[in-house]
Amino acid sequence: MAAQPRNLPPFSSIFPPIRIDLNSREIRTVTLMPGRWTDPIVCTVAKACLDDNPEYDALSYVWGDPSVCKPIYVNDRVRNVTVKLFAALYRLRGVSEPRTLGCS
Repeated sequence: MAAQPRNLPPFSSIFPPIRIDLNSREIRTVTLMPGRWTDPIVCTVAKACLDDNPEYDALSYVWGDPSVCKPIYVNDRVRNVTVKLFAALYRLRGVSEPRTLGCS
């Protein structure tokens, strides 16, 4: 029997609620702090206006099993994310420079 698709939360639901004004072309951004392979994932969430031409990378991936999670730190709070997102963030993170991702 084929696996049934799951109704998984959007990427932005992992992060603290930040009101954005869609009429003003605002998006949420996640800044992934630098770290070494053994360091925890740490990021901050902010908003940016597309009219200001913010620099960010887009992330698209498959969620994976929502019951298998790992912790990351978002705005100094622990949040659980799927193992697939956890692995993607580890691979996208730089050692010395922060990296900004778009997550409208």
